[in-house]
Order: sequence, then structure tokens, then C-alpha cells
Amino acid sequence: MPDGGGVRVPYRAVREMMHETLGRLLADPADRAEMVQREELVRDVPAIRARAHESMSATGRLLGAVIAERTGRAPDDLHIRIFTAAVFGVLHETTQYWAESGRDADDLLLLLDETLSMLHHGLAL
Repeated sequence: MPDGGGVRVPYRAVREMMHETLGRLLADPADRAEMVQREELVRDVPAIRARAHESMSATGRLLGAVIAERTGRAPDDLHIRIFTAAVFGVLHETTQYWAESGRDADDLLLLLDETLSMLHHGLAL
């Protein structure tokens, strides 16, 4: 959805991208089971957790470059870095919570909406 300047609002674009990506992944029971197993390994194995963090950081830099281009900011802009780090923090904690609880496919998308909305509205409790 464009903002006043014709640029996609980063929050909305990220939310839509996550919905599309996770929606496809969760639609397949085998992929969903693999995702749960991966999240459990990230939680339980320190070396895997460290590697997942490295991977998320690299992906965050890629996302940051796209957002920077769309917003006219520099890729190393502090606000871009904070935004992408916060989004990936939300994604990580939400998927961990989901894997530890019900694991229903629809629940993850609803949880992600809730947690991204919390981020978007200033982390109000």
C-alpha cells in the first residue's frame, strides 16, 4: 500500500511479505512440521541458535537494502537497521512462541499480525 509519496509503507510491505511466505510454508503439513522442528532446534541447540542469528542478520541487511531503496534512505541508516532488527526480533520470538505452544498454522499468522502490530504501534503493553 503506498504512502503519500508513492512508496510502500515498510511495515505493511513486510507484513504482506511474511504472510505470503509463511502462508505458503504452513499450507503444507510436512513443511509446517519441518518448521516446528527447526524452531525447536534453534531454541535447544546453542550452535544452531547462533547460526540462525547470523542468518537472520544477513537477511536483515538484504531487507534493509530494499527498504532503504524504497524510502530513499541509505542502507546503513540507523533507522533502517533498527526497523529490520525489530522486525526480525518479532519474527523470531513469535515463531518460537508458536512452536512451543499450539502450532496451528492459522495461529502463527494471527500471532504474527498481533506482534507486528504491537511493534508498529510502539510496543505498548
